[in-house]
Order: sequence, then C-alpha cells, then structure tokens
Amino acid sequence: MKLSCEVNGLSHRYQSKFLFQNLSFVIEAGKMQMVRGRNGAGKTTLLKILSTGMEAVEGKLLFKYGLVDLDRTEIQKRVALVGPYLELPEELTLNELIQFQIQSAPHCGNLEGYLERIKLFEMAEFASRFIHQYSTGMKQKARLILSLTENRDIWILDEAASNLDPESHQKFWDFVKKRKENRIVIFASNDPSEYQFSDQIIDL
Repeated sequence: MKLSCEVNGLSHRYQSKFLFQNLSFVIEAGKMQMVRGRNGAGKTTLLKILSTGMEAVEGKLLFKYGLVDLDRTEIQKRVALVGPYLELPEELTLNELIQFQIQSAPHCGNLEGYLERIKLFEMAEFASRFIHQYSTGMKQKARLILSLTENRDIWILDEAASNLDPESHQKFWDFVKKRKENRIVIFASNDPSEYQFSDQIIDL
C-alpha cells in the first residue's frame, strides 16, 4: 500500500480576493511536488492547508494509505511542516527541544535520528546553546533537525533551504532525495536551482 494525497477543487480567498481556485492534483509517495509562484500568490497558504493547519474555503483534501482515508489526527502525526517563519522557543537549547519532542511526541522518532541530523548539519557544538544565540541559518538547521524525523512521512517544505549556506543547502536536498521513496514531499520555492528536484509543478 502506498501513501497518496488527493486534492480536488481546492480554492482559498481572503475576503473577496481568491489566492487560488479549483486546484486539483494527486501526489504519491516517492514523488516530489513543487509549488511555485510570485510573492503573495498563495504558496505558504496552500502548504498550510495541505498540512491541515488551515482549512480551504472550497474543495477537498484527502490523504490515503492505499484505499484507506486518513483522519485529521492521523495526518497531523505524520506531517512535518518546515518554514523559516515557524517560531522556536528562544529560551531553550536544541538538545532540550529534542528531549521535549521525544517525550511529548515519541511517534516522531528516536534519539539516534536526531543525532544523525545534528551531525549532517554540523550542529553538535551548538546543540547546548540557547536558540536565541543562533544565527538565522542555524535556526533553520534546528527546524530541519526537529521536523524531518524518520516516522513522519508527509514532508511539507516551505522555502525550507532558505538561509542555508551552499554546503548545507546541498546536504539538505541530498537528505530529502534519499528519503523520498516512502514519503510525500511537497515543497515551495522560487529558486531556479531547486526546480530540478520536482517531479510535478503547480504554478500559482
């Protein structure tokens, strides 16, 4: 059985202005779906709807495992939403955030997975520092370390490689590509260098 996402007639507006209308598409695990469009076109809004963090004004969103529809609670356990606008508790360290997540959401994964991502993004020497001491790029690495856990299989990436240095940018995409086979990966980007990673593109 394979994980899939079916979107039918999805529309969203603020007051009387539609950001997008009547979007319909299917994404299957193993494929990488890209969303692109000018600033203000609704990319972030669409990704938040796909993460079930927002409701669309029209249309249907279904996540299915084989022929079985997943309910909202099950979807939210599986979703990793990463964006540079997502806040991190500034008064905690990365290590403390990892321990809190392991205790409060054990379904996300184990300590070994977090340590693997810390090593990948070369954050070991900073993991005991408070988040408020981090640079913008380090905060983005922390979001990736915390979110892209092994047991989450719906990865929704909103400019997720933004603020990363070139080496970390490449490591991030290598990491995603190696793990996409059994996952739904949806990413928003206006970076032409990232278009190559898409199997399907939605233009807003």
